[in-house]
Amino acid sequence: MAALEQWGSLLGAPGVVQFKDIETAMPNRILASILAFLVLLAASAVGVAAPIISGNYYEEQINPTCPSSFYFCRANFSATPADKILFVERVSCFVVTTQPIIESMFAFSTTLNGSSARPFPLAFAKTVQSENLHYYNVNEEVKIRVGPGRYPFIYLQYPDIGSANLKCVIVGTLQQLP
Repeated sequence: MAALEQWGSLLGAPGVVQFKDIETAMPNRILASILAFLVLLAASAVGVAAPIISGNYYEEQINPTCPSSFYFCRANFSATPADKILFVERVSCFVVTTQPIIESMFAFSTTLNGSSARPFPLAFAKTVQSENLHYYNVNEEVKIRVGPGRYPFIYLQYPDIGSANLKCVIVGTLQQLP
């Protein structure tokens, strides 16, 4: 009985959350969760276009913009065909950033925005620096096997919060699964 009396006195105590406070807080918590999801989604660059597939030829170009809220930019390509292996032969990008690039790679993951166990470093050559903008190019011949249903992406990292505009292309050959 003493425990019930203590519990009853706590309900009216200042600083204790009451049921009416929970009803008010729940919509705010839901809105905060939605906002957090949208921020994470914005961290990945938008700008995916459909790939061009003609016979075994594969090409995809993306033109994403990364917001100036993060230390990185991830530019996602479309998922590779579910019934074929993609042999990427060329990765080409033109990038304009507000921060210098300190790390760059081409990689792929099993899920959209997933991590990669096999990143391939890219050597972005800095072509020009104008005021607060840094201009980079990469045009590398590569030999990278990407499995079916994988998500290729370009990843850039900066030393400080920055933004980027990219124009990237991957070119390769498709092979039917055995």
